Parts: sequence; C-alpha cells; structure tokens
Amino acid sequence: MQRGDDFPLNGGYREASPSSTSSAPAAVVPSHLRAGSVVEVFYRFTDDEGGYFPVAVLALGTTRPRIGRTDGWMPAVLAEDWPAVANGAGSSAFGATAEAAAARVRVRYTHPYWCNRRGHQLDEKDDKDMVVSVACRDVRVPPPPTWRESLSLVVVRWGDYHGPDAFKEAEWGPASATVTDKHVSALCDGALYTRIGPDYEVLSIFVECAADLARVQPAALAASLRGRHVAAAYFLWPTAFQDGQHDQGGMVGREAFFACMQGFETAGVPTRFPHPSQLYRTLLSKDWQPALCLAPQFCVPPTTIVNRAHVARDPRSAARGALDALAAVRATRDATKEKKKKREAAGGDGGESPLPGLESAIPRGVVKLGFAWEAAHVVMWRGETQLATALERLSTQAGCEEVVLLVQDFVPNSLEARAYVVNGQIVHTVFTTFGETDADGYQVDFARKEREAALGAWLDGDEAAMAHLERRMRKLTRRWLAWLRCRSSEAVPAIRIDFLVKRRAPGKVDVHTLELTEAGFSMLGWRDGPTKVFDALAEACFEDEAAKFKDAAAAAIKRHRTWT
Repeated sequence: MQRGDDFPLNGGYREASPSSTSSAPAAVVPSHLRAGSVVEVFYRFTDDEGGYFPVAVLALGTTRPRIGRTDGWMPAVLAEDWPAVANGAGSSAFGATAEAAAARVRVRYTHPYWCNRRGHQLDEKDDKDMVVSVACRDVRVPPPPTWRESLSLVVVRWGDYHGPDAFKEAEWGPASATVTDKHVSALCDGALYTRIGPDYEVLSIFVECAADLARVQPAALAASLRGRHVAAAYFLWPTAFQDGQHDQGGMVGREAFFACMQGFETAGVPTRFPHPSQLYRTLLSKDWQPALCLAPQFCVPPTTIVNRAHVARDPRSAARGALDALAAVRATRDATKEKKKKREAAGGDGGESPLPGLESAIPRGVVKLGFAWEAAHVVMWRGETQLATALERLSTQAGCEEVVLLVQDFVPNSLEARAYVVNGQIVHTVFTTFGETDADGYQVDFARKEREAALGAWLDGDEAAMAHLERRMRKLTRRWLAWLRCRSSEAVPAIRIDFLVKRRAPGKVDVHTLELTEAGFSMLGWRDGPTKVFDALAEACFEDEAAKFKDAAAAAIKRHRTWT
C-alpha cells in the first residue's frame, strides 16, 4: 500500500497566496514527535498503489456495492520520530516551507478495515500492509472533535477496473472518459486537493450493475457525512440497456441510476456532477430536440419520436409515419415563403439559419436512441427503406429496453463546432467532421482540427465566415443557457454545445444545434480542459451556501497555515 509522492514541491496548491493565521491561540505541541505518537493522515485513493481504501465495517468492503472513504483524514501513529512542523491541533504541514511539506515520514494506520474494489482485504497486523511513507503535508495532530471538513463529497463510480488503453486520450482528452478513475481524480485531486488542500472527504460507492445501485441507502449514507458542505458526483453512464451486455464498462440501467441519484437529492445531497437529476434526464433522453424543433431561435432540425410498438408491428409503416411527421414539422416551421426569405435575409448575427431543405426528392436523416454513449446509437438513413431498416436495427439490439426512437432531418454541413461552455462563457472550441458513412449507416473516419486548420480545410479559408460562425455560436449559447435555467434554477457550471455548420456564401454560414452534451463530455485533446472544467465543478460544490470556491480555498489555506 506504499504511497507515491507526485506532488509539486511548492506544496501543489494553486492560488495559495499568503494570509494571516487564525487569531485563536495555538495549542502547545512538542517540538519533536516521538514514534508511537497519535496523528492523523490524509489518505488519498490515487496514491495507493494497491487501490485499497478504508471501510467503516468489513462488510462494506467485501460485499457489493463496496463503500469506503477514498479521500479523508484517517487515524495513525508515527512509525518513526518526526520533527514536528505542526503548531496547533488540527494543523498540518500545509503552507509550510516547500522542504518541510514535501518531507516524508513513516506512519502506521490504526484503522482496521481496508479493502479494494474487488473485495480483497489488507491484514491489519502486517506492517507491510499498514506502515506507509507519506508526505508531511498530509500529517497532522488530531483536531478537536468539533472540527469538520469544508466538503463531504459522495462519489458513485464504476467498480470494475479499466485498463490504461480502455479509452484513448486522443478521443476523450487528458481526463479520459467519465467512468474512469482518471476522470474522478481530475475532480478530487486536480481541483479539490490542489485548491483547498486536505479539507474535504470523499465517500466512494463502487458499483458494477444496476442491482448494486438498488442496494445503496442514500439517506443513511447522507447522515454520515461530516462536511459543512455536501455534494454528490456520479461517474457512470446510465443507459436504456439491460445489465450484462458486452462493451458496457461503466454502464448501468437508467432507472436504478436515477433512483439512487434522486434518493441522495431527497436526503439533501445536491448533485454537482454531471447535473441535477431532472436536467440530466432531459439531456440524456434528447427529449429537448422534438420539443424545441418548432422554436426557430434554437435552430434544432425537425425531429419526431417513433414509438417502438409501431416499429415492432411494421417497420415500413413506422418509417412512412415518421416521414409524414417530419414533413408536417418542416411545413409548420416554414409556413410561408415570405418568412423563409426573411430568415435568409437576416442570416447575420441576429437571424436564424434557413431550415434544412431536402437536397433531392429522397429524404435523408438520422435515427437516434436516447441514453446512448460514444455516438454508438446514431444511424444515418436515406429514403424510406433505409429508415425502416435503421428503426428496426436500433430497436432490436440485444438488451435494449428503449421504447422511443428519435428521427431527425439531415442537415447539410461542412463541419461540427463543439463549444465548451464554462461558467456561462465559451472558453474553447474544437472543430470536427466525419469522413463518410459506412454500409450500416454509422459515421466513421472522425477528424478533429483546431481553429486555423479547420478554417483552411473546411471553410475555404473564409475568415469572415469563421467570424460569423463564432458570433452565431455565442448568440445561440446565450439562448441555450437561458433555456437550461428553465430546466434547473441553478446555473450549469459546464456543458458542451455541438453545432452543425455549413458555409453557404462568402462570409456567411448556416448554424444548427446538434447536441447539448452533459458535463462529462469528451474534451478531445483540449489540454487545459480538465483544469477549467473541474475547477468550475468544484466551485459548484460550495454553492449550497452561496460561498465562492476561491473564498473556500482561502479559508482552508488560513486554517492550515503553520507560519507567517
């Protein structure tokens, strides 16, 4: 269980500006702590090479779901003498000199129960399991019983192990996929520990199937949280498929997932990642697409919903019904030629993009399933026959429990613009496209470019068209953020909005909304993405008392400083 020390020697805490120490009198402590002295150690799951974590009782580590404190202060004794840097009960080496904070000391954990996500146990009597070397910054004299962490975070995460090649960084970015340990670490280690130091706890719930989620008791676990702020984060993929299907790492049934999430919310633990339950369900179901496709200001392509019963009885009839519905939606959106001309004439900053028209007499479009991940259930079609085939193929997949399918008009496009929105502002944009569609209707040959490369390759070097696109994206983003406040009164810390883009004339582009992608989105190689996104998500964890994250960080620094 040897812990590594990959932390910067400057203490590793960003924005750790000096501040005055507490006015409370410091407790008198020895200038030198002897081996056997009682201390506390801030344990972090990512530092444990064996992946072990403390559990309150052994059964919580040997039966599923496995539940334990993966980050937090744990009791220990010094295994060797230590020149103390602490000057008060509850203080650690946080804020001390870089040399003192980075120094290491051997300790022996005294908590008896340690398990990993597979249910394997450590031997509390074996020194090789219990004695570890830790950074002095993570050791302190035990605080008074009234001491509480700034934050208690419930993390519901995947219980199986993902190998290093399970998700490619080129596709998902430096924080990898939502369901990986690396993504959890981006929040806990990258945002919390590096900003507020050892002033939080993480209660992790490791699940491997929907049945594990059903066994969780949210109210009882909520009552055990000690922090002044509480929050929950869910690093799973809820789907409309039964458990046990292949290639389902990190995927669980949606009903059990939302029952667990809503159980914690009912107990007063707000969801801070990805989104509150009512908003998250809306985004994943894609219900917003048919609901808003008649509102031209949101530029959503005409969309209809087909019930699976219709497909099961007669796929061809279901396809004809979908085509009739799309034609009716299209006609309503484009009621008169005069209105269409006005939209086209107003194609500048404030106008709406013209509706996608049929390029030929043969209709084209896509069929989608909600609660789908990695574009796995989006099929292109052309004509009634292909639409019927796509509807039947998607609805008859093994284990599929979805009863609705979304059918949407095809939008001619040159590229997709994926706008990363953090705290209400577009902070980064990635431009992508698919090279072609395979024989089964799936898009392949994904390509990604940054602004200048995309400008030359996909917009013919038309800088005015790129500027027009950026103005349109900003305007549409403001509209979508306002709509999101209808679905959730709390502002969304981070979201990705994907747009379809077509250059239609020099200096002009048509823009349509493709997806509202929930927090946990792929960052597509955006190197600064994890820092910007997870800092915003961490700040949201403190919003239940309207305290800004930077204030919480400053307060933590003040509590833990050991010198002036």
